[in-house]
Amino acid sequence: MVSVKMKEKFKKDWEKIITIKPLLFASFTPLIHPEGDDTKKPFNDIYCELTNRVKVKKICEDGLFDFN
Repeated sequence: MVSVKMKEKFKKDWEKIITIKPLLFASFTPLIHPEGDDTKKPFNDIYCELTNRVKVKKICEDGLFDFN
């Protein structure tokens, strides 16, 4: 539905804009750093696109391990 509306309203192709699939967003994992500098501590509780899937997987596995 989003891709259809994107094409219809913004005249943009979903396949050219979205490079990492599936498109995921969350706030449980800090992935955004101040000024884009990975050496600085990431912001917490910011709803953002989950682009670093390796890091997301590690955080999820660690949380599952702690839960179990």
